[in-house]
Amino acid sequence: MVVSSLISCHTDVLLEPKSPEYLVIDGDTIKQRNDNKFSLQNPDFFIAGDTSVIVVARTLRKEPLNTKDIEILKKGIEDPENRPLRMIAIGGGPVAGIRNGGYNNENLLTSFPSLVANQMGIEFYPPYFDPEDANGFGAFVPTGVNPTGGSLQKFKAINNNLAIEDIDERGKPVLKPLKKDVRRVDHLGVKIFPGFVSYSDYMLPNSVSYDPSFRRLTEFTRSGHSNYKDIVLNEKFDLLLDASLMSQYSANLSIMGASMPFEDGIEGYKDERLECSGPGCQPRYSDRLNFLKELSKRKGLKGVLYTRVPTHILPFTRIFKVDDVRKQLNIYQKGYLLPENAMFVYPYPSVDSLMGPNVGMSLKPYINQKSNPYFPVPFYPVTELESGLESYRKEAFSLSRQLNWAVVDITTIYRDIMNNKYISPDGYKINSREFFAEDGYSPSLLGQIVLANETIRAINKHYGTNIPYVNLNTR
Repeated sequence: MVVSSLISCHTDVLLEPKSPEYLVIDGDTIKQRNDNKFSLQNPDFFIAGDTSVIVVARTLRKEPLNTKDIEILKKGIEDPENRPLRMIAIGGGPVAGIRNGGYNNENLLTSFPSLVANQMGIEFYPPYFDPEDANGFGAFVPTGVNPTGGSLQKFKAINNNLAIEDIDERGKPVLKPLKKDVRRVDHLGVKIFPGFVSYSDYMLPNSVSYDPSFRRLTEFTRSGHSNYKDIVLNEKFDLLLDASLMSQYSANLSIMGASMPFEDGIEGYKDERLECSGPGCQPRYSDRLNFLKELSKRKGLKGVLYTRVPTHILPFTRIFKVDDVRKQLNIYQKGYLLPENAMFVYPYPSVDSLMGPNVGMSLKPYINQKSNPYFPVPFYPVTELESGLESYRKEAFSLSRQLNWAVVDITTIYRDIMNNKYISPDGYKINSREFFAEDGYSPSLLGQIVLANETIRAINKHYGTNIPYVNLNTR
């Protein structure tokens, strides 16, 4: 996966390396270390064993700094110290470069914020792991081993050069901290975006949003901030890539969906918590609006907002047809487990075992089990999902106008990709097989390049810059 020379490689090489390589920032190939004492589990993947991968040191080629573009993006910003342009990125999985469950140096290096920074020629600092821990945590490698015979892609868990220091009482990995000589982190994207919630709430034992990558960042700040928005607001920056609404886990960030008093815009927003007291008082407030209102006070601040990913159309929703799952359940008089208005079935390993011809009846989930933590929760009617998506989309465009920021319409981009109608900024047709990784929902390396170029296109169009695209003219 020769990412360091993107413009000299055939795109297929970028997408489908013959053997997995996990990248670090500098140096030569490092010594492999086996970490078999840690067993990584993930309900989204069928794990059929483990494997070691080669850790190779590579860097991305940085474009020359374009002083004219920098002047445009720095224009109007109050900066007595005359610092170099600083960009930061916030959000969940796609922003962090998550691919096949992996949060590691390779994915951080090739995430779209890192690619955008390299095209701009500016310094950008992701929370990289030490070279000897370059495989991070939670990464899975596709395998042809298929014990169930089901349609779900099977994976092997990486077992070497992990950044896991321990497993806590909840069974969650505790990551090794950032190096002591790290002075700043610009890439604040995490595996599962926590939203604007308190750190204490986020760390509750039963929290479905628990994320070791977020804990690692909060520990690095050493500032006492427990809220994500406070961590971001504590930083000085000139350009913000705000993909808070992009991830499927970020529904709690919706302003319109939460019936916020948004009619008068960000400046007219009033936090009713400050005046609400007494029995039965239910104040209306939004930490996200508080966050954006604070940012709006920063003179000349530039930004990019992203609309929501339309989860229901992603390739992973097509692995198992609803009718097939219902038919299988009906064989065992369990059809009632699947709601009548179900639109798709999340392809959890348990569903693959249910549908797998190699799994005997006595071992099939849902048949002889009273309950399963991953079923039948993930079913969505089409109408509800589409209605919510449009609200998120309108919200992003409304906020972008009020803040005078650029916007990337992720909702439309993903729909076009899935409908085979997407054309990249440099004129190439990208289909869903190329855009998505093997898990069927995270962007592949090429997918990250597409997101980077769409971000660059939005910045250039809105601010009048001339940042070059990552060159896909290699086919």
